[in-house]
Amino acid sequence: MSTKETTKQRLPLLSWLLVPLLLVWIGTNYILGTLKHPSWSGTSSNQTTGDVLGADYDQTISPQTQWTWSGQGLVTLWFDDAWLTQYTNAFPLMTQYKFKGALAVPTKSVGFNAYMNWTQIKRLQYEGWEISAHSRTHNCEFVFGDNQIIESEILGSKSDLKSHGLVHDIYVAPCGKSSEYANEVILKNFVASRNVNRGFNPLPLQNTFDLKVQAVEKNTTAEEVKIWIDQAKKSNSWLILMFHQVDNVAEEFGTTISEFSKILSAINESKLEVVVPSQVVNNAI
Repeated sequence: MSTKETTKQRLPLLSWLLVPLLLVWIGTNYILGTLKHPSWSGTSSNQTTGDVLGADYDQTISPQTQWTWSGQGLVTLWFDDAWLTQYTNAFPLMTQYKFKGALAVPTKSVGFNAYMNWTQIKRLQYEGWEISAHSRTHNCEFVFGDNQIIESEILGSKSDLKSHGLVHDIYVAPCGKSSEYANEVILKNFVASRNVNRGFNPLPLQNTFDLKVQAVEKNTTAEEVKIWIDQAKKSNSWLILMFHQVDNVAEEFGTTISEFSKILSAINESKLEVVVPSQVVNNAI
């Protein structure tokens, strides 16, 4: 048999060997590439929605301390639960006005459907937003459990944020629920805490563990928010606006993108200074 005929016989065999080898090579590279990509660092289903994590996002940014109160009213936009729509919808709109917000993060929800992942939260901090602890599981009733559960929820959330290089000095109570021991743990381990009680915060701030809010919910209009803004301006007080989802669904505690845009416009027109919580807290008496 000639060399030419032998070669023809071997070609089909080589083809059958090359195909599986090629598939193995492609699969291996895909898996390795996926593991290296930061948006796949978790196990949840929305991790692919994250930004590419640059080295700069990993640096820890300290709370805003270089700030002095001018004697006028202030406003803070504080977003609870780290809903994904706060990142995809609220963040870009606020960036247009150069506003920075605060984000209360229940750490065990991070990365699951409808919530931000760690990459996105780090991105917000890198852009000047401030992160606050919001328990681990957002179980509103844990404060009435035993001391070990209370410590795990409150101190665990602080530890989780710290492990990701995130600000963790202010605590936000889920549903505003509290108990004697929970308050004791918060007082010992945080510099301030925020509840869901309605009202304004007199300035200069004297009690950093009783921060009040005005809730922006489904039926809250921009006109109502303008009234709050005017009151903060007249009384030289601190207005904290509490938000949840920002989308076009408008769940019970959410607000529409359109209404949110109007609120930002009203704040901008008011000339009130938009601050993150630590700027006020760190300048308290």
